[in-house]
Formats: sequence, C-alpha cells, structure tokens
Amino acid sequence: ESNGSTAVSESGTTDTLTVVLDTQPITNVVVSVSGSDSSEATLSPSTLLFTTSNWDTPQTITVTGVDDQIIDGNKIVYITISIIDELSSDEYDYVPSQSFLAVVYDDDRGSYSVYETNNSTVVSEAGMTDSFSVVLNKKPASKVVFSIVSQDTEEGTVSTSSLTFSPSNWDVPQSVTVTGVNDGLDDGNQKFDIKISVIDSSSDGAFASQADQKLSVTNLDNDGDEEEEEEVEELAPACVVGFGSVVESSGSTVMSEGGSSDSFTFALASQPGSSVVVSVKSSDLSEASVSTSSLTFSPSNWDVPQSVTVTGVNDGLGDGDQSVNIVLSADGFEDVLVGATNIDNE
Repeated sequence: ESNGSTAVSESGTTDTLTVVLDTQPITNVVVSVSGSDSSEATLSPSTLLFTTSNWDTPQTITVTGVDDQIIDGNKIVYITISIIDELSSDEYDYVPSQSFLAVVYDDDRGSYSVYETNNSTVVSEAGMTDSFSVVLNKKPASKVVFSIVSQDTEEGTVSTSSLTFSPSNWDVPQSVTVTGVNDGLDDGNQKFDIKISVIDSSSDGAFASQADQKLSVTNLDNDGDEEEEEEVEELAPACVVGFGSVVESSGSTVMSEGGSSDSFTFALASQPGSSVVVSVKSSDLSEASVSTSSLTFSPSNWDVPQSVTVTGVNDGLGDGDQSVNIVLSADGFEDVLVGATNIDNE
C-alpha cells in the first residue's frame, strides 16, 4: 500500500497498492484482485500474471473511488488478493489470501432548492393564491424534514407547516400554497417572508448544516383610499363590490323590450398576479342579453374599465317592468351582481 494505507474519494481520486511474489515460481502464478463493494471503489486490473522472469517485479493495482450520488458517509472497502490455484504453479496452491482495507471518502453534501411558480410569489388580500416547491438536490440516507413558516400571518398563510422527504421521494418536488390575508387596512402592497428550514433533530445529519432560505412574497392590497372613493362617487355613481368596481351610466342600467340598451363598466379592485377572466351572464335571458360573455384583465390593465352593453329582450308578455341581474364572476371570488330594469312595452 502507498504510504501504508489506501484511501480514495467519490470525486474520483485514486490510490495504489503493489503485489510481488516472495519466491520464484516453477511456472506461472495468476493472482486475483477483488473488492467487497464495486459501487464504492473499482480495482484495476482484476488479475495479475507473474512468470518465472518477472516474479520479483512489483505489479500495481489502482483503486478508484466511485461517485454514488448518495449521502452515505465514508465507507470501508475490503480488497482481497488471492492465488487462482488452477492457473498457478502448484507450490502456490496453499498460499492464503490477503485482505486490505481501503477508505472511500464521501463527497456528497446535503442541499436543497426552492422554486417559485413563474419565478415570483404574489398573492392578494382578495384571496388570490400562489405556490412554490421544495426539492432535495442529493439523495439522503434517511428522512429530511423541513419547517415552513410565514413570517407575517397577518399578510399571508402557508398550506402546510412541514415537508418530509425520504430516500424514495427525495427528488420529487413538494408544493406549498401561499394565501393572501385581508387585513382591512389601506396599507398598500405588502412584502413578507416565508422561512424554509431543515429541522436538524428530525433530519439526516448531512442536511443539518444547510442554511435556512427565505422566500419573499408580495400581498396585493385591496383596500382603496376612502377619500378618493368618495370623490369618484361624486363624479359618477360607482360602487366597489366584491373584487371589482362597477360604474353604471347615469347611475342605473335601464333598457326596454323595444330593443333599447344601456351599459356599465367594470374594473378590478386590486392588481392580480396573473390574468383574471371575468364571466358575464344575464340571470334572465328572456329579459336581457349582454354584449360579451367575458372580460379579461391582466396585471397591466386591471384598473382600466371595460364596458358591457345590456339590451332589453321583448318577451311578448304584458308583465310590467322586470328586474334582472347581470352576474360577474371569477374563480376564487364572490359574484358581483349589477341590477338592471327591462321596461315593458306591452
């Protein structure tokens, strides 16, 4: 053995040992070289041939560490040198095998990654959610448990307080949903952190030294300035309801069975993190129809009012003036109802 010991690492370093016969054989001697765990270290060559002429010349065996991608700590590999009797000179048949220890140093360290949906995490006080995921970068020898904590539960909450990874699911990302909290304050968009940390006492020791990660989240405010809202109401009969702002022309929506129409506009009350599609439906198609079945708002045009025209429908009945609702709806929000009146012409 070189330096009296044999040590390699999973990064691919090598070490050597040499074999030589003590006495000249009558014929050839073939030596077998084997290791106890080829997943940790390889040996080259696997056999050595000594002849009557080279018996006293040392032959080298190279030991190479194997990267197993597993955080399994330093390993001991036994290297066995033995005579292959049937291929060797008879006087060497009773020479005992010899074993040597080689240390394979582990080069794998625990690490993990956090991935945000669309590279950011944005929620809103109106209940909009977003998500992120956590995954291990190396296979652990035992379980790894994470703590997931919102640093400001008045602005946002998380769907789970912990995540657990095992040697069988270590490379499968696990998702956490973040939900915005409505604080009832006109405090503008607020940022808060989510702390992701390994619970050392419950986790593989190779991950215990991993630093905490903090994920920055933006909670979009849905509380407008009261003075500004009062000024808008003086200029036009606007009302902020649910998740948007409705402005009716002339302060009401009135059409007639004679085919006259009226209109209103709608805009979102707060900036979304992604596009929001608002469904537009008449609650009674026998009394009123609408000019569009949907309105689409993006993070850039969320506050630009979009118009909906309501047209009266002639039902042929002398049923007097009829009330009908125009229903505005979007996933995750309560419906907004715009009341309209269809004037009877019978």
